[in-house]
Amino acid sequence: MPRVCGRRRGTRTAFAQNIAALPGLGDMKIKSLGAVLFKRFGVQAARELVPWHPTLGDVDSPRALEDYQAAKRVHKAEWAKVRAGS
Repeated sequence: MPRVCGRRRGTRTAFAQNIAALPGLGDMKIKSLGAVLFKRFGVQAARELVPWHPTLGDVDSPRALEDYQAAKRVHKAEWAKVRAGS
């Protein structure tokens, strides 16, 4: 059975299943949306969707956005090096 958001598909709550059923939302967008809903709006049902890594749900100011984007660029560069070396 395929894994989605770190859990097996049959184990998600109805809330998570409804979010996953929206068109155009893949695993990463579901996690990011869950983080925003939980961290910015306090939607407890979205807590299970929050990933371990920083997302836009952690951004609460222009400075936090700059820090998030800088960290994301560094992370992408590191992954590009790993893929190039494989």
